Amino acid sequence: MKWLITIVLFLVCFTQVVFAQNGRQYISIGVGPSMIYADNAGIYSQFEFQIQPVVTLAYNHPITSEFDLRSTIGGQKLNSGGFDPLGSYRVAQWSERGQAFDFKGMAYFADVMPTYIINPNTPGRAGEIVNFYVGLGLGVIHVQREQQTLRDPVYVNNVFVSGRIEEGKANNTALYVPLRLGVSTNLEYDWDVSFELSALTTTSSKLDGNTYQYKSIRPELLMQFQINIIRYLSRW
Repeated sequence: MKWLITIVLFLVCFTQVVFAQNGRQYISIGVGPSMIYADNAGIYSQFEFQIQPVVTLAYNHPITSEFDLRSTIGGQKLNSGGFDPLGSYRVAQWSERGQAFDFKGMAYFADVMPTYIINPNTPGRAGEIVNFYVGLGLGVIHVQREQQTLRDPVYVNNVFVSGRIEEGKANNTALYVPLRLGVSTNLEYDWDVSFELSALTTTSSKLDGNTYQYKSIRPELLMQFQINIIRYLSRW
């Protein structure tokens, strides 16, 4: 985890040094439900997938009245959910290719994201009741997991009879592109609350231990909905 701590410190220092000005500067803590869109993590056509918690910590610094730069770190719990029984066609295909059919673990991520305020407040005037924003950035994700792979399956009349389950630990690291949409209250005090929807599109299809594709989109995708508690360090 030393590499992740190094990245986080770099991101915070970068935003502090490059954008050393006041106004709409804050830290926030976010928590909420999340899911992973992966090869073996659900039957999405039937809306069957696991909902797991996600937690984030962010530092936001303004660039202009309409643009901010945000650094975010976080962790999301992962669980494939075991939606595919051992005798299913999908598990048979994965077994032939040595791919995991089940996994549990954690995803740790860090990113930098420019944010556009759709309806910014105007200095000297009453602020908007709420502020809408959208952001797109770049980050690094690291997944640590325990996974299961079916080995040497035996079928009688196309019916699964027995097999050996191989358990192991694995990890992967990849770049990802975060897209965030949100709405923040504007109470004009030291605290605000925002509601945010995030999609982290990774550049890898290996984060679940399975690269044999059944889903429509090849890369893994993390979806998150969070409530963020905002504490201002300074603001306009």
